[in-house]
Amino acid sequence: MNRLWKVLHRWIFEKYDQFANELGYADWKITLENTFGIFQMEGDAFYHATQLPNSEWAVWNDSWGDPPYAFQVFSTWAEAISHLQKLFKESQLPESYWRPEGFDVEEDVFSKEPNREKML
Repeated sequence: MNRLWKVLHRWIFEKYDQFANELGYADWKITLENTFGIFQMEGDAFYHATQLPNSEWAVWNDSWGDPPYAFQVFSTWAEAISHLQKLFKESQLPESYWRPEGFDVEEDVFSKEPNREKML
């Protein structure tokens, strides 16, 4: 059982590390340190924005099953968050699902990049 668990664990995390590599990071842990949840979708899925090592932003969601996930790259935070807001409005999800991480509740998410110290 222990051996099976190790194989399964390695297989799952290899996929996350593969996705991290596609985003320009060495591993999933470093990727998460640079990833902000923006809005919840139906179920447990979220749209995320990840600041890339070159300071661009990748927008992706985890609703497609296992990684690696499809992502779209934007040159600036303003472009990324505007795109995410458009997707959110088109989704017609409840307003309570819009919860950009890295900001205080009433803070303007369009005026500056998210603050890592305000991550959940």
